[in-house]
Amino acid sequence: MYQIIKPTPDDFDELTCLWEASVRATHHFIPEAYIQKLKPLVWSVYLHSCLLYTSDAADEEDSVDLGGRRIINKKQRKKKRKKREER
Repeated sequence: MYQIIKPTPDDFDELTCLWEASVRATHHFIPEAYIQKLKPLVWSVYLHSCLLYTSDAADEEDSVDLGGRRIINKKQRKKKRKKREER
């Protein structure tokens, strides 16, 4: 059974990365300088003030995650695999 949880500040780095990846994938018209300006505000203001929930479903390979952790975990595994291949 999956749990739906309220993220804590420990999760905000991952959620900010998810926000940035989503913006880059869907908002090609936003200049880089503006993304960089908004990024610290997402972490320090928005994530603290919005009602946000995520799921621990990312721990399962065949699941859908509400908070994007599965996407981030896949990216991290891909980077680690690439580093191993480069050695």
